[in-house]
Amino acid sequence: FMQSSDRRYESARQIERQARILTCAREMLDESGYEGLVIRDLAKRAGVAAATIYNLYGTKDGVILESLRDLLDQVGDEIQKRVSEDPVADLIMSCEVMTGQIQLTPQYAAAMTRAALMANNNPALTQTLIGRDIPFYYECLSRLQAQKKLKGKFDLEELATQFSAHSWGLVIFWMTAHVELEELVNQRVWAMKLMLAGVVTETVRAGLLK
Repeated sequence: FMQSSDRRYESARQIERQARILTCAREMLDESGYEGLVIRDLAKRAGVAAATIYNLYGTKDGVILESLRDLLDQVGDEIQKRVSEDPVADLIMSCEVMTGQIQLTPQYAAAMTRAALMANNNPALTQTLIGRDIPFYYECLSRLQAQKKLKGKFDLEELATQFSAHSWGLVIFWMTAHVELEELVNQRVWAMKLMLAGVVTETVRAGLLK
C-alpha cells in the first residue's frame, strides 16, 4: 500500500480534477461497494488516465481513504459539537453518531472496513480508520479518571485502543451478517456500556446497566 501523495496543487484545474476523482469514487462506492470500485472504471468516469489515479493515491485503498476522509471528519465534528460534561454520556453518544452514519451510508462503511482489514499493517490506513476514535476515547477516559469514576489505575491509552477495537469488531460482525444493520446502534451502545462497566466505579456502573 502506498500513501496518497501530499501534493500541493498549483492550478484550479488540478484541484478540480482531484475533486472530480474523489466525487466519482464516492458515487461508485455508494452504488457498488468496495468490489465495484475499479480503478480503470473510475478513471473513465472521472475523465482522467488510470495512471493519474495511481500517481495520486497509490492503490484502490488510497482512493477510498482519501474519498471518505471528509465524511470521517464530518462525523468527528458532529461528535465534538455534542460533547457534554459527562464523559460516560459522551462515549455512548459517540457510538450513536458513528453508527448512525454507518446506517446512512452502509456501502461507505463496508468499504472502509474492508480496506482496514486488507491494510497489511499499514499505519496510515489503520490510523485514519481504526485509530481515529482512540484520542476521543482517551480524552473521555481521562475525564473519568479526573472525576474519580474509574475503579482503579488503568493504562488509558491501551484502554482507549481496546474500546476502538471492540467498536470496529461489531462493524465487522455486521459486514459478515452476524448483526443486522438496524440493530447496529443498539449493539454498539450496549457493547460500550459493558466495556465501561468493567472499569468504572460501582455507582457509575449501576447507572449504566439499569
